Amino acid sequence: MHGLRREEFRFLVTILANKSQASSIANFILDKGIRGIDTYIPDITDQAYFLENPWRNTWDQNEFETSSWNVPENASYARCLNNFIWESHLDASISDGVNLNLPAPWVCHELNLNFNKDSLTWDDNEGNVVIRNISFETNTCTLLSYKAAEQLFKEDKTFISIYLSERGAWLKGSNGSVSWVRVEGVCWKNGTRVFEKTKIKETRKYTE
Repeated sequence: MHGLRREEFRFLVTILANKSQASSIANFILDKGIRGIDTYIPDITDQAYFLENPWRNTWDQNEFETSSWNVPENASYARCLNNFIWESHLDASISDGVNLNLPAPWVCHELNLNFNKDSLTWDDNEGNVVIRNISFETNTCTLLSYKAAEQLFKEDKTFISIYLSERGAWLKGSNGSVSWVRVEGVCWKNGTRVFEKTKIKETRKYTE
């Protein structure tokens, strides 16, 4: 269609929680609304040094988030990743800078991970790749090996996945004729069952 403008984004991030609290945390997140994905994958720009993760306390060593703003009372969850950006002018040894999703310090300690500078992966003590980033143009996907995921699960833990997407279209490029859809979702597993909930908001505006 001539003059059509479209924009869209999608985010998916995973946190770790006690199975007994997963339902209340997921409902809390969806009821409150997902204001931004950085609540679950913190944006760390020009703060702690890249290669000091996870051993130095300039990197947050706490595992569980307990703030009443982010979780219901008497509940907590653990963030698994940090989005790290380090600008090149701050470190001559990193001429192109760094923009990666890094495992949170507690994940590195729990799984005994070491950063591999050559492959830009986090490996276990036997050299097996446990965490890697895959880039698609400007998008990044961070993968965790299934074996390591099982190790994090244990008997009382589960992952909660949080999804946020939005798509807008401006007919004929006009701000007077616009529609957009926002989708927020959560899902988690308990035993053999997978639970999911979504919230969809549609907005349309047409003026002559």
